[in-house]
Amino acid sequence: MHLFNEVSQKCSKITTQQYSTSFSSAIKLLHKNLQQHIHNIYGFVRFADEIVDTFHDHDKAILLAEFKHETYMAIDRQISLNPILHSFQYTVNYYNIDPQLINNFFCSMELDLSKREYDRNSYCEYIYGSAEAVGLMCLYVFCEGDMNCYEQLKTYAQSLGAAFQKYLPFDVRSAQSARRAWRRVSRHVPEPVNPRTAHLLYSIPMPILRLDHINVSGSAELLARCRTFYVEVLGLTDGPRPPFRSRGFWLYAGDAPLVHLTERADAATGATGSFDHFAFACGDFDGTVERLTRHAVPFTVDGVPATGRRQVFLHDPAGVAIELNFH
Repeated sequence: MHLFNEVSQKCSKITTQQYSTSFSSAIKLLHKNLQQHIHNIYGFVRFADEIVDTFHDHDKAILLAEFKHETYMAIDRQISLNPILHSFQYTVNYYNIDPQLINNFFCSMELDLSKREYDRNSYCEYIYGSAEAVGLMCLYVFCEGDMNCYEQLKTYAQSLGAAFQKYLPFDVRSAQSARRAWRRVSRHVPEPVNPRTAHLLYSIPMPILRLDHINVSGSAELLARCRTFYVEVLGLTDGPRPPFRSRGFWLYAGDAPLVHLTERADAATGATGSFDHFAFACGDFDGTVERLTRHAVPFTVDGVPATGRRQVFLHDPAGVAIELNFH
């Protein structure tokens, strides 16, 4: 059995090397104990992609359905005579990878066969299955069974997977096609898009990259309460602040000063004006809910349709609405 396992895993490694020199080079940067498992995942993904993208003279739907069935059989039996699937099932079973991720991946491949025009929501679903779910499979390997680590890094792994899908295949056939894509975005016209060229629509460089910070102003007493709330309840840390004329605090998540508290005697207490809310990308949903409950902070929980994302809504002591997003 050892020889069969070794031959199967060599097939996955060769598949990675032959299909993607950049990805195989990147794998070399990983710890040697993790490298083969990433080859095993990539080999599986690459063969599924090959069915969808290459086998034009064959019934792709039947081939994909058979490949999907064989995948689940391999995982269940913990063996397959298909060396790529045998290697993949080994990694799936070794790290107990969530089978829903595999199902999401196959759903995306099936969409690739049947659906050619995508709106924004269905495109996000496509990206989740074809890229983000693959990133999460790899995250199981990187975290080596540490689910706390997995939950903390989950959002970033999804973003990295989506970035690979959106940016690496970028091939602008002409400046004219790029300009057409930009005009469609700027007018907010909900035209359907083809998933093979949708990166033109959603990867156009924009001036806004991420949430930089939010500013809450109020009396010294109110800011003291806000500072306690953001530090003790939401887990930010008090950090250095430039010597502005006004007094206040800068509160950090890691190295980023996300929340600025500024003392203003004339600020309207509890009023947010036209400012509706701000949002943070978060991890550890269960821990956050437990902390809010422990501090008796009122909140509501909702979700983003068709994405699996969860949201928590609450208000800070100044009445500012906060949205916490968990991917």
